[in-house]
Amino acid sequence: MRKIHINSNFAYIVVLSFFVFLRAWDTSSAQMPFNGWDEFNHIGVSYHVHLYNKMPVSTDHLSMDLFPLLRAHPHPTGSYPFFIGFAKLYPGAAIKDEHNVPFNEGHDKQFDLYEAQHGPLFYHFLSKFVSGNDPHSLLAWIDTGRLFNCILFVLTVIIWHFILANIFYKYDMPILLYGGTLLFASYSISSFNFARFSNDSFSLFFGSLAIYYYISYIKEKLKAGLNLLPVFFLGLLSGVAVLSKATVLILIPTFIISIAIESFKHHRARGLMSIIVFLSGYLILAGSYHLRNYETYGVITGMQESVINSSHGQGTLDALKLLPQLPWNIWNGNYSITKNPFFYNKFTFIGGWSDISNPLYLSIAYDYCIKICLLMIFLVFFIPDKRNILFAVVHNNLELPLAILFGFLGLLYHSLQSSLAYGMSSTGGWYGMLILPIIFSFLLLGPALFGKITSFFIFTYLALLFNYSHYLGIIDLLQKETGINSVSAAINNIIAHHVIFKYSIFIPLIVESALIIALSLFCIMKIFRDTHSRARVQDLDSGKLGLA
Repeated sequence: MRKIHINSNFAYIVVLSFFVFLRAWDTSSAQMPFNGWDEFNHIGVSYHVHLYNKMPVSTDHLSMDLFPLLRAHPHPTGSYPFFIGFAKLYPGAAIKDEHNVPFNEGHDKQFDLYEAQHGPLFYHFLSKFVSGNDPHSLLAWIDTGRLFNCILFVLTVIIWHFILANIFYKYDMPILLYGGTLLFASYSISSFNFARFSNDSFSLFFGSLAIYYYISYIKEKLKAGLNLLPVFFLGLLSGVAVLSKATVLILIPTFIISIAIESFKHHRARGLMSIIVFLSGYLILAGSYHLRNYETYGVITGMQESVINSSHGQGTLDALKLLPQLPWNIWNGNYSITKNPFFYNKFTFIGGWSDISNPLYLSIAYDYCIKICLLMIFLVFFIPDKRNILFAVVHNNLELPLAILFGFLGLLYHSLQSSLAYGMSSTGGWYGMLILPIIFSFLLLGPALFGKITSFFIFTYLALLFNYSHYLGIIDLLQKETGINSVSAAINNIIAHHVIFKYSIFIPLIVESALIIALSLFCIMKIFRDTHSRARVQDLDSGKLGLA
């Protein structure tokens, strides 16, 4: 296993873990039940598993046991239009009075369990924690699911810290490690994606664990003729991730090609056997899931849009015909980046289902920073010593560009399928979540190669942008949910809508803010403080270490 630089890491990891947990806790506390993306449907699927001990199909209906809970709390009707008429509305949301029609018991027919095509692991696990079907017990169950996912957020961030440490420990650019991890933890989409009752947390945790296992152990051993058992275990771990949610399917082609590249250099026959063993481990766990989906929906993935298209007799070839019609221009207005196939993750302001419209000035602020970072990467190609380091980073870690490539292909595939299903490209950022830490480190790579000053400015800019946007989103969310402009009063109001997250988050938010400032200052200190000998960097420049 690679040795990693850990002299000052322990204290950083402890503080980082505390910050990540507080951010997840505060985000969960600020969200009323069902504000998380598709949260109510995830709850419905897991409750169905609790009742029948098996996964539903997507056309099964929501259990009527959940309707008293549904009517007990306000909802983000802008994103859940089918709630209008029988559920409370957010007091601070602008909804026309004519939408407030009496509840109709027959409305349960509208609640098809459209998350049922996903892997069963999360739903079966959480179904074991249901303690009753009254609204209070069910609310406690939802909070339990959120709390469990908050813990997984902490573990996932720590795993990514060690992944990036294994990748970048030899390069004199510590900001790629510390900055990449902290930006991922600070990013609003990250915390909102974990701070809800959903299967994404499982898939991202196990997917990240699989990446760590490959980079820290499998990769080096492949060069020395690795025993095939660890490769088989990598396949099993990848299968667990996909059984949680198939948005991490990008792992499979990434690992296959990476294993091929690393092992074929030395033993072609053994390399082929390694791929077969990896696929065997994967299919033993996930094969039945893909087979069930194909038999039930006509597709092998859990993508809702592809299921809809398959039911209409349309498939991938039909979707590919829509390539020219995709909204490739990201500057079509406030909502354009939700529809562009590659740039959904340019959101910095988020409020769960309540508000996923990035204010234009935040879009512009992030967009120009990305362009500057990409320009720096481009200019590096014309500076030999910096180009050598860039080539060394890529050459020694080919799994990174491969993961980015397949992540973007996943985003594109979702965009095509949603265009075919709905007539418009819709959000598909889940397919890019697994590679977010890599993307953030990549954005910091160009500035880091240009020196400490540029690295300092870009990291500080992104950290300020991400955290400002997050807190702006939290305040906006609290005001929409409660109709109260005072943040402290809104926090006190929302306590009644939780069982576990029933404590005021006013002080935790202050502590969280102090921790992100301290962690950011630590990262800045790392920028200006060499962690490796200059001789080692010279070895990198000359290719002695970089292209070994």
